[in-house]
Formats: sequence, C-alpha cells, structure tokens
Amino acid sequence: FMKRKRQPFYGFWGVIGRPVRVGETFEQAAANGLEQQTGLNLPLELKGFCRQMDVGADKSPLEDKLFVAYRAEWGGEELIEWPYAVSAWMTLDEYESKGKRFKSAVQMLRNIDQDQLWFTEDKTRYTGDDF
Repeated sequence: FMKRKRQPFYGFWGVIGRPVRVGETFEQAAANGLEQQTGLNLPLELKGFCRQMDVGADKSPLEDKLFVAYRAEWGGEELIEWPYAVSAWMTLDEYESKGKRFKSAVQMLRNIDQDQLWFTEDKTRYTGDDF
C-alpha cells in the first residue's frame, strides 16, 4: 500500500500503481510503477479491472479511471523511499482501519485471489477537502 504525499488525495492510502504512459502495455506500466515506488522487480499476474468514478459533493464528475489489477508475489524485500508517497506492507484489515483510504482498493484486493479475471465498478463521492 502507499500513502499519498501530494494532491490530489493528500494523505489517502491506496494501492501501488501509476498511469499508463503512451506506448506502454498495462503490464509494463504496472511493473514500472512497482519498481519506481517500491524498488521491487517482481513477476506480475493479471487479475482484474476496476472502474472508479469520483464525483464531488455536488455529484459533478471529478475523475473516471480504469485500474488494471496485477498480483505479485513478495519475497520480503525492503521498500525504497519514494518522494510522492509512503509505501508500506500491511494486511487488508490494517488497510481498512485507515481513515483516509480508497474504497476501490478494498474491492480490488478482495478479488485478487480469484481464479478468473474480474471487473468491478464504483462511484465515490469526495468533498473539497479530499480532492
């Protein structure tokens, strides 16, 4: 997991990841994001997809994102320090106890061990303090 150290969503906990850049595959973006944010270079397995629609307090659209979820087997390596977020290993229960967290991350992690590809969709309302 990672805790954002910049806006938007300063202080929110979420899953490790980053946007796909032009010319990258989903897997390349996931692998590059994992290495950039944690220092880890691990084999990845495609697990599913999550569409996250963020809306403001007045229900106006803020963001509409598609997350592509991959799973990596971790071997206990130490995490590097990253300037934009704090990375930390924790259980799903520990993550769910965090005050500021992304609900879509919980949904993705509950599905991560399924044997077939999955798709979830969520709409979350945020206040001006969050975004």
